[in-house]
Amino acid sequence: MIEFDSISKFYGQHKALQDLSFKLSGDQVVGLLGPNGAGKTTTMKILSGAMAASQGTYRFKDSIIDTLHEHSWKEKIGYLPERPPVYEELSVEDNLFFWAELKKLTGSEKKKELDRVIERCGLEEVRTRLGMVLSKGYRQRLGIAKAILGNPDFLILDEPISGLDPKQMLEVRELVKELGKDHLVLFSSHQLHEVEQICSKFLFLNHGKLIASGAKNELLPLINKEKLQLKLFQNIESLSVEGYSFQKIDSDTWETLAKQEEAVATDLMAKLSQQKIAVKSFQWQENDLESLFIGLLEEDSNEF
Repeated sequence: MIEFDSISKFYGQHKALQDLSFKLSGDQVVGLLGPNGAGKTTTMKILSGAMAASQGTYRFKDSIIDTLHEHSWKEKIGYLPERPPVYEELSVEDNLFFWAELKKLTGSEKKKELDRVIERCGLEEVRTRLGMVLSKGYRQRLGIAKAILGNPDFLILDEPISGLDPKQMLEVRELVKELGKDHLVLFSSHQLHEVEQICSKFLFLNHGKLIASGAKNELLPLINKEKLQLKLFQNIESLSVEGYSFQKIDSDTWETLAKQEEAVATDLMAKLSQQKIAVKSFQWQENDLESLFIGLLEEDSNEF
């Protein structure tokens, strides 16, 4: 069990985290989401023990954690930072050997564990390849292998699919889903389509605070809006309509979130007509994680 109880973090006068509280437990993959500067990386660093909180209590398996004086609990946590820790001059196997030494694995136990993580992360064919020649996908796999050395209870994966091609992304996605069957995994990424397919629960941060948490079906009612897609007859570079926030999807396609009401549709069509913008089609669509993400941020902004 992982628990943050009123955690705050200060960088000088800047408050990166504001009384952040949540609990995580069980074998599952939890998505940590938020815009840039929301506090995701700070949260992961505190969870991993790489940084101490300024205020609040961090509990790991019912024990209160003090990162300044006690470190044995870190053996139960695997952490993949946004940039995987790869030693360029060492082979894949030697990279893992080094990390196994740091995790105090010895003898036959170490050899067995190296073989296990190399197989599980699909690194067999590059086992002897130097870090400097590894592709982005294999670097991410090596970073995950390092994180799961010693079979920790809790895994923290920061942007593990960033910069991967579609095939590599699919492979790492399936690997993370498998890890969620016997680990508690905290997964952070800006690739919302991938996060939606991998995670069963989500934590949404904004301005250093938790604005929502839960499964997608529990959170969708919070935004009380639906995704509306418009196809236009003309291609335009920008679309600005009072009361609506549009995102460009294609050369002639735009999306916004709005209440699915006849009055809303009438209002929007009237405002577009005033701008001499002709609409080819008008369609409400089922909300996805991106809609939820944007809607929660809009709701949070309205509270300021």
